[in-house]
Amino acid sequence: MLSKIRYCGLALLIGLACQSEDTDILDRDVLNELAKSTGTSRGSKWSGSYRIESNTLGRCECLNQGDDPNARSLQVQVCEQLRWTKDSDLRFQVIHTDGRISLQNTISMTGPMNDDGSFQAVGIQTESLVVGKVDSLAHLVGQFTGKKHTRAFTGTLHQRFSGKIEDQLVDCRMLNDVEGVLAELQAF
Repeated sequence: MLSKIRYCGLALLIGLACQSEDTDILDRDVLNELAKSTGTSRGSKWSGSYRIESNTLGRCECLNQGDDPNARSLQVQVCEQLRWTKDSDLRFQVIHTDGRISLQNTISMTGPMNDDGSFQAVGIQTESLVVGKVDSLAHLVGQFTGKKHTRAFTGTLHQRFSGKIEDQLVDCRMLNDVEGVLAELQAF
C-alpha cells in the first residue's frame, strides 16, 4: 500500500500562477485550470531526460485527527512516503512544445511554459486502493536555466495527499525544493 502512495506522492510537481493570496495552490479546481493553460514559449528547447534531486524545505503537515494513535501512525507513514531525498534517483522525461510542458514518470504532470524558462506543472491522481480511496495532488513551480548541454531547472514542489485509508482520514501536505539536472538530450 505505501509503495503505491509513494508513486502517487512523487508524481506530483511544479507552478506560479496569477492567483490571490487566499487561493489554495493545491486546490483541485485551481490545478485543473492550470493544467489546461498555455504559456508564451515556442519550440522544444527544454525537452530531455532530467534526474531529479530534492531537499525537504518544510515538514510534512497533516490535519489533526485527534488523539487516535492509529491515525497519527498512518500520518507518519504517509509523510515518509512523500519525502524525497537526493538518493531517490528519480528521472522525468520532459516534453516541451510551444507553450506547454509535460513531465512524465509513473504519471504525467502538465502545465504552461514561458519564454523566460518559468513553468508550472501539475499532477492530479485519484487512486482506489484496497484499503481506501486517496487523492494525490502536486504543483511544481519552476525555472529552467542553462544552454543546450547544461540545462537544468529549480523549483518548489507542493504536494497534498488526502483521502481515507484503513478507515482513517488523511490530509497531509509536503513542500520540497526540487532540482532537475539534464541527464540526456531528447529530440521532440
